[in-house]
Amino acid sequence: MKTIIISILLLFCMTTDTALSDKDVLNPIIDARILESLIHYESTWRHDVVSSAGAVGLMQIKPSTASMFGYSREDLFCPIKNIEAGSLYLKYLLDKYNGCIRTALAAYNCGPYGFKGKQVCANYANRILKRAYGEI
Repeated sequence: MKTIIISILLLFCMTTDTALSDKDVLNPIIDARILESLIHYESTWRHDVVSSAGAVGLMQIKPSTASMFGYSREDLFCPIKNIEAGSLYLKYLLDKYNGCIRTALAAYNCGPYGFKGKQVCANYANRILKRAYGEI
């Protein structure tokens, strides 16, 4: 299943939706290495896992977060929809934090408002980046 999902990640990162801006068409949404690393740490590739906090699926998206992008809780159990919702959320955070991937990842892990100054959030971002790109 992991190989299939990696293929989906690569396709998702290389394709665009007509609703995306010209800027998004010229630049991939999210680097597939980041998504693979994030999925590894969030769910260890289990599409049906639900956390104690209620986050669902591969990218461990909370239903309230997914609803911002038009996805239901049930949608989050579908690997493709979960990756779409998680990618859109990470893109939202990247836009919010001026493209800083480290800050966006910290916010992804700890929430968009309560992450600053929390070492656990910074450590999470560092683990994702190290897995994605090697030594950072």
